[in-house]
Amino acid sequence: MLKPALMLYPSISVPNKIIVDYVEGAVLMSVQFIKSRVLRFKYALFTLLLITVLVIAGCSGDGDDGPELVVDPPPVTEGWTQVNPYPTGAHLESVVFENGLYVAVGESGTVLTSEDGLNWSSYSSGAKGDLNSVVWGDGQFVAVGDSGAIAESPDGINWTHQNQGGEAWLESVAWNGSLYAAVGWRDKFESEGVVLTSSDGETWSEMAMTEGCYSIVWGDGQFVAVGSHGAVLTSPDGLDWTEQDSGTSGSIYSVAWNGSLYVAVGIDGLVRVSADGYVWYGQASNASSSLQSVSWCGDRFVAVGRDGVILSSADGSVWSAQEPGISEGLNSVVWGTDQFVVVGYYGSILTSADGVAWSLRRYGIADVMFASVCSNGSLWVAVEWGAARKEIFTSPDGLIWSQPGVSVASPLEAVTWGNDRFVAVGGFGTILTSTDGLTWVEHESGVDQYLLSVEWNGNRFVVGGENGIILTSLDGESWVQQDSNVEYNLLSVTWGADQFVAVGTAGTIVTSTDGKIWAEQNAGVDALFLSSVVWNGNLFVAVGYNGVILNSPDGKNWTPRDWGGSDILSSVSWTGSRFLAVGDYGVILASTDGIEWSRQESPAVLPLYSVFCDEDQCVAVGHNGTIVFRENGM
Repeated sequence: MLKPALMLYPSISVPNKIIVDYVEGAVLMSVQFIKSRVLRFKYALFTLLLITVLVIAGCSGDGDDGPELVVDPPPVTEGWTQVNPYPTGAHLESVVFENGLYVAVGESGTVLTSEDGLNWSSYSSGAKGDLNSVVWGDGQFVAVGDSGAIAESPDGINWTHQNQGGEAWLESVAWNGSLYAAVGWRDKFESEGVVLTSSDGETWSEMAMTEGCYSIVWGDGQFVAVGSHGAVLTSPDGLDWTEQDSGTSGSIYSVAWNGSLYVAVGIDGLVRVSADGYVWYGQASNASSSLQSVSWCGDRFVAVGRDGVILSSADGSVWSAQEPGISEGLNSVVWGTDQFVVVGYYGSILTSADGVAWSLRRYGIADVMFASVCSNGSLWVAVEWGAARKEIFTSPDGLIWSQPGVSVASPLEAVTWGNDRFVAVGGFGTILTSTDGLTWVEHESGVDQYLLSVEWNGNRFVVGGENGIILTSLDGESWVQQDSNVEYNLLSVTWGADQFVAVGTAGTIVTSTDGKIWAEQNAGVDALFLSSVVWNGNLFVAVGYNGVILNSPDGKNWTPRDWGGSDILSSVSWTGSRFLAVGDYGVILASTDGIEWSRQESPAVLPLYSVFCDEDQCVAVGHNGTIVFRENGM
């Protein structure tokens, strides 16, 4: 979702050390390492936003500090189960209640449904871009979003994805009884406003708008659309549009109709009202946070927005603030049969029967970015590199995770187990060790570069890092710098065939029998980066950008393998019987031989950055606190 004055998403630091720049519609990938490690990620340019530090959701106090948490941990099923956050960590952009069903849509094509607003199930929309709005009309749900994404479903469960919107970034969709109308921008740069119309949700016609719009509603025989710079446009048929004077130059993000009054809300608590859609008046909301969405909820307007703000008004003039007890941004609100449902950042779902007392329907830790995970057979450890949080999380079983109060000064990039201890490495030369995962000791590395990978071969640790840096240690405490003979970032290192193999940016591969003397190898492909490498006893497998998979029996001669996809692959692991690779959009691949790969059904839609298997479980971790789990061997 665009809304550049707000930027709903925090900037994202990414373990792949890439910057994605969009220039004139083309993706220019530049391999460079930035100490702030901010990625302008995939679909929008995100403004840096410090993440509010929350303790585990629902466990932050005595009940007065936040909404009541009333969600049980997710049931573990055959195959992969998302165990954190549950039901999702994806930002939710829009929610409706129609045909006896709540349907919420959001980041990376997320779709959630619920019959009661309490228990939610996740389904695939087929879209990779964000879905920003959903509406019910003509016996079906229609959702629209970024990169022309349009999806439709008769039941909220089975979705058909199409790209009738081309490159348009569609922010909102409405239905007038015979026509769908979706508004947004021609492209991600907000170069020109656009409206798409359809009588059936399948075939769409596109036309230019004088302004890009964030929201559209049907009421009193006309469409009303609102957008940037105070834009208000009206149309009786979705084809002929007339600009109206809203009386403000501030961006308007949402508009609602209650049968006699339009209410529009926007930046910095802006509220405008109109009886006819033509003449608009300002009202005081007494809120300073931007309001993202407004809906008529049976007997009152309810507006939600940044910083967890919730406002209500019976007449659109006098507004009162509610206290949901969270500070995460809220994006959409709807009234169901007997309750309010609000959705927002990090998969937040709030419910309330009266609009005063709120319950959080999300389980787990959401506002974290996991970079790496490993197990010593009895304890799982995951490390994190978010903007505000730099923490270590642990789990006895890979299912239930907690933060044992361990915070560090620098982002952590990788963790491994060896020499009877965990070793974690990260920003500015950080190296930590722990024998129990709870108490950690920092050691002097002698360098201030980012350390990005770590491996133990039974005799020594090897750490790879920024600009080709290599460190070695016999005990994890005293470290010696070595010369890798390359200047590229080393993103992963493994031990196999009596040698260390490290991979990194620009398709770099280097090998060493002792961790001290390194030789550069030829990957055989033009890879922007190789993000991970593993050995299974007979074969090395490396994965990386654009879905690249490489095999080698000796670390020197590499063969590319085609799995039929191009999603970024961030991590690869050996389970004891098969390789597992994970990456963008929650993709999970499996292969018994490293040559033929198949896609496994994944409950995740957000990027997975690391996967690890012990004898009993496999765990993959990633974006917005995502943790997926399965029994090893299933």
